[in-house]
Amino acid sequence: MIAIIRPEAVAAISASSNAGDAANMLSAPPREVWLSVVAATHTIDIDLGAVMPIDTLFVGSTNAAATATLTVSRGTGLGTGLTAEGTQGLRLGAAEGPRYHGVFTRAVGAPAARYFRLTVALPAAAALEVGVVAAGLAFRRPVAYPTSRVAIDTSTRTDLWDGGFGVGEGVTKAGYRFKFPDLDTAARDQLWSLVSKRGTRKPVIVIEDDEALPLADASVHYGLLDRFEPWERANAADTIWSMGMVEWV
Repeated sequence: MIAIIRPEAVAAISASSNAGDAANMLSAPPREVWLSVVAATHTIDIDLGAVMPIDTLFVGSTNAAATATLTVSRGTGLGTGLTAEGTQGLRLGAAEGPRYHGVFTRAVGAPAARYFRLTVALPAAAALEVGVVAAGLAFRRPVAYPTSRVAIDTSTRTDLWDGGFGVGEGVTKAGYRFKFPDLDTAARDQLWSLVSKRGTRKPVIVIEDDEALPLADASVHYGLLDRFEPWERANAADTIWSMGMVEWV
């Protein structure tokens, strides 16, 4: 099972400190971060502008300590009327860093909501950096195997005459390729709506095998979709569609 989350537009965002920079968490590049003041607890409030059936909240590109926790609450207003929905460790499993992601999946049957508060509790007072905050409804479907995760090294390398190498340091990031089999008409049209609204230019969150809990950091990708293959009709009722994505780090 794979999950693709299309972030909904956020009408307003506020933070417990340095609120003027909170909008950096809504920009696509994850290196444009919100930097808090030094404190043990930090809060981020978002307003989606309308009540929506949100099932996933994402906190990306953060420097949160290994034992930091994330509490998600829904509200009746921006930072008011809060009802806590759960607390978990912020970092995903087996995270290697130096930046980390967190994914909060709301309980089945959680009410649609417009306002959310994310509370990050650190083991000791520190400045918190967060590059991405997103909320959305996941498209979840089984995938056909094999799927593939590929390592992409953005460095440049030149073979030198003396047998050495000239290396321009970049980063190593992931690409992921997958194929949806047996899409019925409703699922195909739902996926088409997602793809047509994001294209290859707007970020998504892709989770490999989202039923494998706890989620592993390496299986959660923030980035852009790419490599859309033409969909194929397997039969009169089912469609097969292959696509992929590349991380944005």
